[in-house]
Amino acid sequence: MIFRNDLVSIVIFLGIIQGILIGIIFLRKNEKNRNSNKYLGIILLLFAVHNVDFWASYTRYTLKFPVFLDISVPFTMAMGPLLYGYFYNSLKNRSEKYRILHYIPFAFFFIYSLFFIIQPEEFKFNVFISSRNIDLPFKEFTLRHSFDPLGIRSYTGLFISVQLCIYLIMSYLMFLKHIKTKGLVFFSLHEPIFIWLRNMLIATSVLVITAVIIQLAFPGGRVEFMLATWFTIFIYYLSFNLVRGSEFLNQTLFPEKYVKSSLTDQMKNDYRMKVEKLMKDEKLFLDNLFSIKRLSKSSGISPNHLSQLLNESFHQSFFEFTRHYRIKEAQELLSAAGNADVNIEEIAHRVGYNSKSAFNKAFLSLTGQTPLSFKKKSMN
Repeated sequence: MIFRNDLVSIVIFLGIIQGILIGIIFLRKNEKNRNSNKYLGIILLLFAVHNVDFWASYTRYTLKFPVFLDISVPFTMAMGPLLYGYFYNSLKNRSEKYRILHYIPFAFFFIYSLFFIIQPEEFKFNVFISSRNIDLPFKEFTLRHSFDPLGIRSYTGLFISVQLCIYLIMSYLMFLKHIKTKGLVFFSLHEPIFIWLRNMLIATSVLVITAVIIQLAFPGGRVEFMLATWFTIFIYYLSFNLVRGSEFLNQTLFPEKYVKSSLTDQMKNDYRMKVEKLMKDEKLFLDNLFSIKRLSKSSGISPNHLSQLLNESFHQSFFEFTRHYRIKEAQELLSAAGNADVNIEEIAHRVGYNSKSAFNKAFLSLTGQTPLSFKKKSMN
């Protein structure tokens, strides 16, 4: 038997190891308000399980251990609910009340897959060499029972794709509704956690759309290579974030007390005055690309300490902090006599907003009135 040991198999194997290690790291992040990390940890471990299955098939090690053939298939049915659960928990800081109902299809497919899993190894060996067109003789076997009593096994890939589509749409709608309430625009986000969630939605969309196209264009075709590639890229991307020392694990929309922080009360007072002076004198927030990294670089305060300062001293997230200064600047511009002929959209762009609608929502949420109403009252 010839086993494959090329660059692809090595990259995927290393990705499997990293996926397991990072998945465990996320699962062990048990601080308050970090339940979303547990969802991500489970997703990573399932990615690793799928890639083990694919790696064994690709390298032909399944020929030695046919008992494990397609062992990951039923777990793929849990991807959609887990993805939705991750977004739900990240945005709302709690799990959905009846979340267990989302896993009924997974439970069904897991039980149904047992009909195949407990079949003789000789049968699985034959299935493997037949599906991979391997020139080896078939083995004799006796089926214990039907491995596909309902005749739906060949449609598993399509079921998974459809389910992922449904949960992806649900995740999109939830995310769009959440950023809409904050007056944010999908492609003009600056906070790291929102950027990460948006990018995860886009990347997953590409995966799902490609998988659906393959399933429709090539019925019964296998998409393991595409899935394994995407899973591996995702795992390496997370590894990159962790290695470069980012605050990825600690990103959250719900601040908590920084128990182990080295930031003292005196440092907080000094930093607060420094940030307030910087915002007043340089008005960095007027740039529509203003971010916490930009503020960190200009102030000389580390992103971690800066985030803690905003949460504990200003009692605001970076979004709220930026919005406060932008709307305050907008009020001054709207009430200035020299701006009587300047339209609202122009004011919005001047204070750092990319769209009039986002500006209107932010202005209304802070002042209780629209920019136009405020302008009319100021001009009287």
